[in-house]
Amino acid sequence: MHGMTRTASTVLFLTLVAWMVPSTLHTAHGELLVSEELNFEIETPPGWTRLPADESWSPHGIVVGSIRELDRLKDASPAKGEGGELYLAITDAPAGKTLDDLAADPEVRGFLLKRFDVDPAKWPEVTVAAGTNEDGLETRILQADGEAPNLEGRKAPVRAVLILAKAKGKLCKLRMYAWHSEHDAEGLKADLDFIEVHFRIPDLGEEPPEETPGGGPPDGGDEANAPEGDEAVEREVEDEVVGWRLVKPVGIRTREEYDKQKYKDVAVWFEDSDPVGSYQIILYVVERGRRDENNRVMANIPLKAWALDRWWPEFDEAHEDGPVHTYGWPRRSKSFLTLPDWGNERTVFSEPRKRPPTPLDVDGNDLIRRYKVAEKIKNQKVGKTKPNGGYRGVLAGNRELVGREWVIRYVWDTPRLTCYLVISITRDGRKKFSDRIQSLLESIEMTDPARGR
Repeated sequence: MHGMTRTASTVLFLTLVAWMVPSTLHTAHGELLVSEELNFEIETPPGWTRLPADESWSPHGIVVGSIRELDRLKDASPAKGEGGELYLAITDAPAGKTLDDLAADPEVRGFLLKRFDVDPAKWPEVTVAAGTNEDGLETRILQADGEAPNLEGRKAPVRAVLILAKAKGKLCKLRMYAWHSEHDAEGLKADLDFIEVHFRIPDLGEEPPEETPGGGPPDGGDEANAPEGDEAVEREVEDEVVGWRLVKPVGIRTREEYDKQKYKDVAVWFEDSDPVGSYQIILYVVERGRRDENNRVMANIPLKAWALDRWWPEFDEAHEDGPVHTYGWPRRSKSFLTLPDWGNERTVFSEPRKRPPTPLDVDGNDLIRRYKVAEKIKNQKVGKTKPNGGYRGVLAGNRELVGREWVIRYVWDTPRLTCYLVISITRDGRKKFSDRIQSLLESIEMTDPARGR
């Protein structure tokens, strides 16, 4: 399994092996697990299906998983937990450590071998091979064979493989298990070979220079991931003509490049991501009574229709698996623009089959009155301004290939403006970015365009 650089004939052979193995599984096909944002691509053979994201993945940096579950073995006998699993974890690459160092690190090995036993003394022997794929990605491949609890919790023969790779300051750990029958007639080991060959990091980037022992950053800083550029600066953003302003805090990154024609009503856009999580904050501002290109007065945008009426069908489609939650709002806050009370979680739908059977029929009124995931503005203010009206709501669910996602929507209007703010936070980004986002929300103000400040 552990060759150096793969030749085209080897790739073809492994592909044929994986595809010619008779399948006794569910009818699912192999898939391409890919994320441009997280910079990975994994092709799985037929019979493997993507796992829904799980909160237990976050402490390990796991971003995607897949499984192959056998119903019957090749000899037609019932399967007893035979099958395969894979998980990809992406974390910051430890400074000053080579791939060989990481392959020998007990903590890194534990990510693979704790399945065998929590006691390192009982771990099986590990072989390590160096490899370079056709894209030039250097890897270290750890392999161990022994017995470990299988998909049904039975101790059974297993091949365990861990592929290590570094790119753009990140460490990728692709962990795979194949619980096989005596002669592996089902081709589970061949599946791991196939996945190894079809694992890619599309953007290899440039590796940062290795830190010398005892050395420190040239500028004397002690933060390996200190903010840079726009992210490192607190900056006031203001439109004196339209009449709004906010303060972008340190640790929030402005997105400058987007389709300005398509998103012509976007006033400001903030966005960033890393393996820990991500955030996206988009503020739309539309002048009421504006005129079209023929100088005709345009109808004002209905608040509830803009923010809530089409929200559920969009959310339901993007978060197909797992439960859906919502949250209460801080009781003592008089500000309309505040993050939800994360400690006040409520389950809206415990499983997909309990969701509305016709998502398109769910409108803003249903979200407010029936499901109580949104509410009408009360006595809250935006900065020092009391809006004419508005709504806010929050939904949380599992987004495919991403993991847990929280989506918050606010919409409000003043005599002059209609404003719509959408926030998305994923995985552990809620812990990492919440304080910064709250600071940004508290800074938003409506201003008098005639007097500016």
